[in-house]
Amino acid sequence: TTGLDAAAAAGLMKLLQQLAASARILIVATIHQPSAQVFASFDNIMLLARGQTAYQGPAHRVAPYFASIGHPMPETATAAEYMLDLINDEFTSAEKVNSVVAQWQQQDRHANTQASHITRPIRGASIYQQIELLLKRQSMLVIRDPLLYIGRMIAYLFSNLFFCAVYEAA
Repeated sequence: TTGLDAAAAAGLMKLLQQLAASARILIVATIHQPSAQVFASFDNIMLLARGQTAYQGPAHRVAPYFASIGHPMPETATAAEYMLDLINDEFTSAEKVNSVVAQWQQQDRHANTQASHITRPIRGASIYQQIELLLKRQSMLVIRDPLLYIGRMIAYLFSNLFFCAVYEAA
């Protein structure tokens, strides 16, 4: 969402949610400084502090979790803003960040990551299906911009004629 205004970022997140729901796929995103609306659109989040997990779980549970470990969110702050300030040692002390990470590591938070939740991968497309799909895509590109491909063919023709002339003279 870097470079997008708040409305465009929220629209993009809504579109990604719809895509994930309709296609039944998992979407992983890295977001820097999300707005409150974008932050609220996440189902699950993972907060990292210097590469270590500071929180992982439902987005709506992040504020209660930090309150339970002694870091309640001020009423004037948004969840995203407060949590990112709390785990970023540029805005708070390194000791506080280390404390948050250590408290997460002490908790038994990986009980819900059992192998029973992992399903077998769906078989991928065969080589023939892949070739068919790529040919259809390439045909669509040619139909959309024929001038580009005509230009390429002319450039290839002249470069071949040039090399033929060079080798003929040699």
